[in-house]
Amino acid sequence: MSYGGRCFATFCALLLCLFAARTGWADDETNKAAAKLGSYERGALDYALKARGLTLEDSPEGKLLDRIVVVNLDVFGKAEGALRYLNFLHVTTRENVIRREVLLRPGDLWDASVILETQRRLKDPLFTSLVVVVPVKSEKAARVDVLVVTRDIWSLRMNSAFEYLQGSLIGVQLSVAENNIFGLRKHGAFVFDMSQGSFTLGPQYVDKFLVGTRLQLTTRFNAIFSRETREFEGTSSGTSLSYPLWSFRQKWGGDVSMTHSNFISRSFLGADLEPVDLDTTPEEEALPRIFSVRSLRLTSRVRRSFGRSVKQDISLGHSLSVFRPDFVEGFEATDAEREAFANQVFPRSERVSALFARYRLFTPKFVMYRNLNSFDLAEDVRLGPDISVGVSLALKPLGSENAFYQPDFSASYVLDLAGDGFVRAASGASTRIQDGVFIDNFSTSSLKIATPRIAAAFRVVAKAEVGLRLRERGNGRFRLGGANGLRGYLISEFTGQKQLLTNLEVRSMPLRILFARAGGLVFWDMGHAADRLEQLQMKHSVGFGLRTLVPQLQPIVFRFDWAFPLQEASAGFPGRISAGVAQVF
Repeated sequence: MSYGGRCFATFCALLLCLFAARTGWADDETNKAAAKLGSYERGALDYALKARGLTLEDSPEGKLLDRIVVVNLDVFGKAEGALRYLNFLHVTTRENVIRREVLLRPGDLWDASVILETQRRLKDPLFTSLVVVVPVKSEKAARVDVLVVTRDIWSLRMNSAFEYLQGSLIGVQLSVAENNIFGLRKHGAFVFDMSQGSFTLGPQYVDKFLVGTRLQLTTRFNAIFSRETREFEGTSSGTSLSYPLWSFRQKWGGDVSMTHSNFISRSFLGADLEPVDLDTTPEEEALPRIFSVRSLRLTSRVRRSFGRSVKQDISLGHSLSVFRPDFVEGFEATDAEREAFANQVFPRSERVSALFARYRLFTPKFVMYRNLNSFDLAEDVRLGPDISVGVSLALKPLGSENAFYQPDFSASYVLDLAGDGFVRAASGASTRIQDGVFIDNFSTSSLKIATPRIAAAFRVVAKAEVGLRLRERGNGRFRLGGANGLRGYLISEFTGQKQLLTNLEVRSMPLRILFARAGGLVFWDMGHAADRLEQLQMKHSVGFGLRTLVPQLQPIVFRFDWAFPLQEASAGFPGRISAGVAQVF
């Protein structure tokens, strides 16, 4: 057996031992209201009830809300020991900021669906690691109080993610951030983001309650530098001002946004620039896939929402975009090669001024899962259908260089499995109708299954997807390899107009280690991308991974994977190590 195979078999054995030895992972239910809480949330609720001298209300139906009681816990509690002394460096969210997020107001009749919507709204991964909203007994007859228990994420933080390939650091994201300025849930950060070819530096700011209103402001600016030479290459920025549909009872919303970029685009095969062999010549060239991009996009829209049990949203707006690819300075090629390279590689260069409309239908019905993509913390998944139909109409009188229609469609359906797993089927398609011809045809379909927990120890999560591009005139391509699906192969090792990808993971439930959670998984990836269906030759990789979560720092797991290709990798490397945040799928 190969070295990679032995490592994989050893890890599988260790994981099975972990499953067999697992004890105390399923806590007893203490009362009706807390029955669906995880151990992390239940401990916080018990503390809040005791600290405020409150008692859970088992029958809030038919009663009027009297008080909104907020208990926002310190980031680090008694269980975290000496780390509690770090709390003085964190400004805890003000109670009135949390209280204004409760959608049910004093004097309103108790509505469990509105309370659940409140809980979902408060689960903002920027600010909160824990949210519990429960009814408690009121001092007034025929009344009920609501208790909101939250715990901030450590706000003064160094966010990070990274990825290695063959011993080289190919991607890093770092940000020095204050997620809760003055306890008002306003986010400011200075971000460093390094990819294989460049790195960016710049500030960003998120204000979800601009001047105390429901208006949301998001803005960022980045300076871009070459990773190889450290020379300045360009800038990018984005700003949006929106009035969101912040409640399912909200009828109107809208937004305006602007983005710009001036950068150099690079595509890589593994750790090196991807070589391009021109289709129009018999020779075999190896021109680097690199070009400059200048782009600008302005968008404005208004939204109208209808219904309660079945939501229907209509959006109308206008978009102006300019996209200009060009050769980088010093690109070595003949005039003929330049023309062929531009036709084969460059995205479409054009100015588009278009009116657009979109209709969406979905059911605002949710189910709460645990230990699915994260550990112990509640994860809300919307059930039922979600259908979206849109059309964009580009017109020359509005300033568009080309006139065309661009319809698109997407649909998904999520089915619950015994309250502890789900099946999600999804499909989407788009096309561009220009001069009576259908071009840039794109379609994708996927099926994802997350089984209920098996023996209270692990669950199986699998996903299969297929993607097709037909009459592609904008040089769009699918890319497989690396953390985007085939973990045992080089980044973008397989490209083409057709794609097939399947992933399967056996994920363990978490163990609590001090104040953190940790678990393991084994996985199998299968897929390929090529220009024609008959060229698809499935590539396989297997491996194992570790997942950890420190809920006081962020509600998203940290990922470490070691994958082994079952066919020979192009670089001959025995396995690929990657790390980052969030699950691969």
